[in-house]
Amino acid sequence: NIDGPPLLKHVAVEKPKRARKPRSESGRGKAQSASCIDDVLYQADEESQGGRPASTAQSGLYGAIDTTGQTIIPFVYENLGTPFYGLMTACKDGNCGVLNTRGEVVVDFAPAYINSYENGMARYTLQEGDCGYLDTLGQLVIPTVYDRCEPFFDSLAWVAKTVDGKLRYGLIDQKGTVIIPFLYDVAGSHLNMDDHYKVQQNGQFGLVDRQGRVLAEPQYQSMGVFSEGLCQVRKNGRYGFINSSGEEVIACSYPWAGYFINGQSYTRNGQQILFINQEEEVVFDATGLNLTSTFGEDGLAKVEAGGKVGWMNREREMVVPLKYRVVGELKNGRRRVVLGNQEGMVNEQWEVIIPIVYDNIGSDANGLIIATQNNRTGAIDSLNKQVIPFSFEYIEGFRNGQNFTLAKQASGFGVIDRRGKTLIPFEYKRVPQLAFPFGLCPFEKDGKMGFLNLQGEVVIPFVYERALPFAVEGIAVCKK
Repeated sequence: NIDGPPLLKHVAVEKPKRARKPRSESGRGKAQSASCIDDVLYQADEESQGGRPASTAQSGLYGAIDTTGQTIIPFVYENLGTPFYGLMTACKDGNCGVLNTRGEVVVDFAPAYINSYENGMARYTLQEGDCGYLDTLGQLVIPTVYDRCEPFFDSLAWVAKTVDGKLRYGLIDQKGTVIIPFLYDVAGSHLNMDDHYKVQQNGQFGLVDRQGRVLAEPQYQSMGVFSEGLCQVRKNGRYGFINSSGEEVIACSYPWAGYFINGQSYTRNGQQILFINQEEEVVFDATGLNLTSTFGEDGLAKVEAGGKVGWMNREREMVVPLKYRVVGELKNGRRRVVLGNQEGMVNEQWEVIIPIVYDNIGSDANGLIIATQNNRTGAIDSLNKQVIPFSFEYIEGFRNGQNFTLAKQASGFGVIDRRGKTLIPFEYKRVPQLAFPFGLCPFEKDGKMGFLNLQGEVVIPFVYERALPFAVEGIAVCKK
């Protein structure tokens, strides 16, 4: 995008009320029941293989097993989190606590909401809404004295409390020491930018660092993120840039100015479109042109018109004519292109190297390109030689150097190798996550889940309603 990443919008914070229900994962979202833990199990869609938290309204209870299928933690919990530092959040009878991987209670069960451990800390929220933090020993090291608690990020966390009837954010460390006082209407770890934080006070944005120093007083209507050392800001309806010290190095004088990319910012003033550098010198007058990117290292900028894409050099010559509907990023010396409704690939010289004849073509994964033709999926190499026959409904793709992947035929999901040879037969309804820690992966068949090895042998029988892959501790959370 020529304008750069989207601006971080203002987020309204409601005035706190007492007797609140525990908050969702973000700490500010829709309230959830105290019996809900945010990361318990993921319910995969049969077609997309996507995931979302499993509903606690379903029948069955959670427990955990070892790699032999023996029950390590009894199936008595309404929810059970995956292990982290040997600890697992759990809920039972509407109360939540923390267990170790032997099933022993480390934090007593109480009417509280416990988030997953993140960066060595877990947010602990009482039913009334007050929150604090547990450490990896299960100790409440930061008491429940805050109205909002964000996750710890790089040993710091934003928290909020009521000051003079209004919710204000401050920054604390893992000992609970206040680093930045409670002054701000909006703040959070999601606003972290290279050890800088965007904060909002009285509707205006400013910049502080992790030591609490104010670098730019709250004075801007909007503030983006840092790109190539500069941050886009808006004041009095016009755009400019500040540096990491908070200095306004390019005055807020432009009706629009995009993020710096390849040393250039796209600026617009009425019909005039100029690319400027960080010294605010005009490097290219793009007025009247339909450029949608800055000039890259190859000296070309993208042009879009009439639903088609081409590429222009600084001499305004169309090096690549307006021809393709979509042009992808250059990876491994190749770009995906779409011409009409067909897809293929071109090289750095824009020569077609994979014919534009496919319904869909994926990225290059270790020398294999997953493609679809006539509604059947297979794989080709970089010379367009067929490696996996086009006989599948779906192939997930070879990731992280793996020599196997998930595939689907009419009969169900199975696993194939890089030549298309079947490793696990196509008879399974669902595979939430294709991974074999400890040599085992959960599969679903006939409405139940069990664990297979990569040879397709059933090691743990199909008796569970839900099952997660084995964690590093050698236990898997399941539901039955």
